[in-house]
Amino acid sequence: MIVWRPWSKTEDDALRDATGPIRDVAAALGRTEGAARARRGFLGLNDRICRWTDAEDEALRTSIEPTKVLARRLGRTPGAMARRCATLGIVRIKRVAPPVTIRAEASTTVTRRCLQCRVTFETPRHLFVCARCKSSVTWREADLG
Repeated sequence: MIVWRPWSKTEDDALRDATGPIRDVAAALGRTEGAARARRGFLGLNDRICRWTDAEDEALRTSIEPTKVLARRLGRTPGAMARRCATLGIVRIKRVAPPVTIRAEASTTVTRRCLQCRVTFETPRHLFVCARCKSSVTWREADLG
């Protein structure tokens, strides 16, 4: 049976200074989660107890992990991380795929024949556009044999 008891100053201070999930704080104080949430509301505190620690801020500054992976590891959402980075002035660069390099053989020219306008043209191996009609679909390697 749950018995009501008044909140003490030390319990109020513990609610103000808490950095973990409310259920853990409530359990440490011997209160229910609902009672701890209600008391935080009465004290004018945000319902979520998720203050950023110095260790989390340092992880934001130094980690090279993708944002989603780091967010999962810290127990935060990517949106919360973006807001914290903006507050701290941290720019997290999105990782992009490495640039595609064109092989040496791709830079050579080939002779092609457009099947639409019937013109034979030379073009770099990596381009597929007819110089005359600008068609990019109807072409084939020209038979020079």
